Amino acid sequence: MNALCRYGLRLAILAALASCGGSASDDGGTNPPPPPTEFTGTYATAVTLTQNSCGAVTVQSLPTTVTHNATSGAVTFVHGGTSYSGTVATDSTFSTTPRDVDVGDGFQYRVTINGRFGARSFVADATVDRSGTGSSCRYVAHWVGTR
Repeated sequence: MNALCRYGLRLAILAALASCGGSASDDGGTNPPPPPTEFTGTYATAVTLTQNSCGAVTVQSLPTTVTHNATSGAVTFVHGGTSYSGTVATDSTFSTTPRDVDVGDGFQYRVTINGRFGARSFVADATVDRSGTGSSCRYVAHWVGTR
């Protein structure tokens, strides 16, 4: 095949490829959401108390819903009706921003969650700093989530 034919064939292939799909600007100004990641889902979460300087503390094993945006690394955990937002690193470790939670008992609670995702699972520690009525203490709840 001579050079002119090869050039014509390349142009034909490029033209066919260009006509097969649209560009990001062809969607009417809105981009589709990023695809869900392997971390997104609802996890059965077993919770155990591993550290406690607060006296009587009750922890609950409840489902945890996780959403994750792979583009930004943003992650949100919803456990017991409370949302905790943070980020996931490339090694699958995550950390949430400290969140103040009011449970209506006169104390202030600041919760931070740190952990790592595995295959259809996560392991984390929720550190709770409690303050109020002239005292402060800390407890840590260990979370093991599976789906």
